[in-house]
Amino acid sequence: MSEQLQDASRSVADRLRVVSAAAAGVIGARSREALRSVLEEACRQVLPSDAFMLLGYDAATHTFQDFAGRDATPAAGTPGERVVHERRSVLVHRTDDAGAPDGPLSGIGYPFGSAIHTPVLAGDEVLGVLAVHSFTPDRYTDADVGVVEVLASLAATALVNMRLAESRQEAMEALRERERQLSEAERLARLGSWRWTIGSDHVIWSDELFRIYGLPPNKGRIAFSVFIAHLHPEDRARVLARIEEARRGGKPYDFLHRIVRPDGTVRVLHARGAVVHGPDGRPHQMIGTGQDVTDLTAAEAALRASEESYRTIFELASDAIFVHDLETGAILDANRKACELHGCTLDELKALGVGGISDGRPPFDAGHAWDRIRRAAGGEPQRFEWLVRRKTDERFWVEVSLHRVRIRGEDRILASVRNIDERKQAEAALKRAYEELEQRVAARTAELAERTAALEQAEQRFRAIVEASPTPLLLSRLDDGVILYANDRLETLIGAEPGSLVGKKTPDFYTDPADRPRVLETVRRQGYVRDLELCIRRADGSPCWVSLSAQRLVFDGAPTVATALIDITERKQAEAALRASEASYRSLFDNLTELVYVQDLDGRFLNVNEAVVQAYGYRRDEIIGQTPALLAASDRVDVEETMRCFRLAVAGEPQRFDWWGRRKDGSCFPKTAVASRKRWCSSARPTSARTWSSPSPATSRIGWRPKPRCGAAKSTSGGSSRMPRT
Repeated sequence: MSEQLQDASRSVADRLRVVSAAAAGVIGARSREALRSVLEEACRQVLPSDAFMLLGYDAATHTFQDFAGRDATPAAGTPGERVVHERRSVLVHRTDDAGAPDGPLSGIGYPFGSAIHTPVLAGDEVLGVLAVHSFTPDRYTDADVGVVEVLASLAATALVNMRLAESRQEAMEALRERERQLSEAERLARLGSWRWTIGSDHVIWSDELFRIYGLPPNKGRIAFSVFIAHLHPEDRARVLARIEEARRGGKPYDFLHRIVRPDGTVRVLHARGAVVHGPDGRPHQMIGTGQDVTDLTAAEAALRASEESYRTIFELASDAIFVHDLETGAILDANRKACELHGCTLDELKALGVGGISDGRPPFDAGHAWDRIRRAAGGEPQRFEWLVRRKTDERFWVEVSLHRVRIRGEDRILASVRNIDERKQAEAALKRAYEELEQRVAARTAELAERTAALEQAEQRFRAIVEASPTPLLLSRLDDGVILYANDRLETLIGAEPGSLVGKKTPDFYTDPADRPRVLETVRRQGYVRDLELCIRRADGSPCWVSLSAQRLVFDGAPTVATALIDITERKQAEAALRASEASYRSLFDNLTELVYVQDLDGRFLNVNEAVVQAYGYRRDEIIGQTPALLAASDRVDVEETMRCFRLAVAGEPQRFDWWGRRKDGSCFPKTAVASRKRWCSSARPTSARTWSSPSPATSRIGWRPKPRCGAAKSTSGGSSRMPRT
């Protein structure tokens, strides 16, 4: 018996040495599948077994998960459930043992003779179950259970290590994601961060701060001297003083300063910083941020300039201007002219409101005024006449225009008011004069009606009128064109002797024989011809251009044509000269090296010269009818601001400003533009003209202004005008 115990003891010791040798491989397993494989190999070396199982346990779902990757299996009703609940090993000697659990261990799928089921524990937490099976009953002993429990302990250590590694990996991935998000947030906000250990020679910068300074990232480190070198010379002393003040006082700072990039570009930064104290209470580090606010500061400057311009125009306007609240109609602001018009201060106007400065009697009362304001607020512009009163209660007439506008980011009603009292008085006087004239005309009509019976007197009056008329007149028969009457003005026009035209035929005087049939056809069809331009022949054979008007009538009982002629020869000659001038202008227009535009009052291009086509790469027909937005580099030019300059030019105020153009291929180039309002002689329509040129010295000073047409403004590479911004 003693020898048997010694053999068993040596057997256990040998097996534990095998387990100890396998421990490093078990604990160092990188995956659950690898752990299962190493454990199974170790188990086969120390225990006789026909089956090996290593199952993971999920307490939340009360299921087992095979490390081989099969689906989860419910733990209820399995030997493993007992192991989980009791947190101790279960030794099954034989399956017919009354003490053996019912049913096979989950995942076996076949009966067994004896088995060891051991929990894999990490403290009080059950991580899984380790089981070995044999088809032979009573195969395993308590010593075997001890060996399996050692293996289970090693498995628990390996699983805990895997969990820690997975947690560490997740934490590292989360950290990298947070760093990526922070970097992206800094890029979007143009905000870089920094950290400086006080007294050291280097500062730790974020990648975005390197980008802001125009420098390549240097592993996040930059020499403090390099930082100082990139401060704007005019701001350097102030920045260093603020840093030193914060370091000594331990208080945060917040201010704007400028930097100079390596390419010479100046940027404006919003600097914020704070001091971090060490365990001894002394300043240890400084941390902070630098945000690129160049565009913001430029926009704020432009906004201030725009506000000043708006206020100047507002106060110097010749019309009275009121700004009303969109919801209540209350007076929020008024210019100097409005105060003068009503004899009130601005505060008095605000207190009186629309009702207080109106006549007060319907329809010129507050209710009707509010109805007009409500319509304008709905997007329907209003224009009407209104009776108002001054502070002295004196009544007078005004013309009011209401529009919904946006001022300083708020929707408002803008009222433009003009004093029309003198015009109303003139209209009243004109109405009285018209009524008097109607009375006189009525009396004269009655007088003429009494004399219509005297046909001979009427004929004499007609002849006297015809003879006295400055217009050449004649009567001719409709069928053969024989002249029945011609006044002396016609004889002068034709160059004929007095009385020599009667009896002659009108076809003899048409330069183009086809003209007379065309005239007669129109007279027969509609009874008259008006202002038909054609060429006739004088008595000496020379051509003469006339504007012909004819009326069909009955004279001495025969169809007759009464014809009036107006000499337009000089006008025709002038038109011919103008066409020649137009051809010369077109040649000059298209051969100019400067970029020339002609635009209507809405800013759309009416014409452009060849230089524009070459500069932008668009065909002329692609540009005609478009607005400057087509040619603008939208990321560098505020088109709305450009159109504002254009509207000022249309109002008569010449404008000069810088511009960035974008070619059809997407490339951009700068230029300077000048815009002014002129008249287009060929159509007599007001237009705005611009000339834009490339900044080359050869063309930058060339300008033109054709005399008979609208003056095209020119652009140059020089000048100090500011590019429009919002």
